[in-house]
Amino acid sequence: MGSRPPGRHRRSGPVVATIATLVVGAVACAPDPDRPPPGALSFDAQVTFGGSFDQDADPDELEALGGVIVGHVLGPSIVANEEPSADSPSVAELDNPTDVGGPLVLQLVDEEVAGLSSDAWVEVYLPVRPNGTTGWVRLDELSLSRNPFRIEIDTGDHLLEVWRGDRRWLSTTVAIGTGATPTPIGEFYIIELLQPPDPGGLYGPFAFGLSGFSETLQSFAGGDGVIGIHGTDEPEALGTDVSHGCVRVRNDVITELAGIIPLGTPVVITT
Repeated sequence: MGSRPPGRHRRSGPVVATIATLVVGAVACAPDPDRPPPGALSFDAQVTFGGSFDQDADPDELEALGGVIVGHVLGPSIVANEEPSADSPSVAELDNPTDVGGPLVLQLVDEEVAGLSSDAWVEVYLPVRPNGTTGWVRLDELSLSRNPFRIEIDTGDHLLEVWRGDRRWLSTTVAIGTGATPTPIGEFYIIELLQPPDPGGLYGPFAFGLSGFSETLQSFAGGDGVIGIHGTDEPEALGTDVSHGCVRVRNDVITELAGIIPLGTPVVITT
């Protein structure tokens, strides 16, 4: 089991996201210390539901491709426990829909659930601090799908790659966090997709929120410091360290990803 935060985490909030909750906190969305986040901090961002690949994919094809299993939470909330028992202490209680109005998804730690009964417990990664926290939930509280996609980000090379099974589907240059506010290293997954009202603005046309948090900022722009992948209005800065932790890509790339990549897709960030 991964590291566990002390106490209980609960995430709830308005159905309509504001810029303060864009990428759940917009940790890395300001380009540099001399260019702070937009002063308005109040425009609404439309919540979208990620790519539709898994919804129409052939189950046998997905099984052959492998990949992670994503649990879509069925009820209005879910409690994750420290151990696979209702009597063990809770690690987190998460609301469904999420604080930005999207569906709550949890990535399973194991990639196989064959043979498990509906009342079995499964270990899941949790979108709470500290990064890498896991907990146990009942299988009958989830609707499962298999996701063959994964995103790999190499911060040293400023490179983002999208893989479907063992085939590289896309490769592109990115901008990452600065030395003072670095992009966190680790294994995360996509928890939400937001669409800012100005596709040519600071965040580009789309922004994915990840399950990971900044390890140097406890909060940012009114949010809790979640890291994201989003577009940019400064494509000339790609390939450099300029953000507060978020990963920026070209606007045409984030638009393509928004139409294909489902919620729950793993994001592995390395040096």
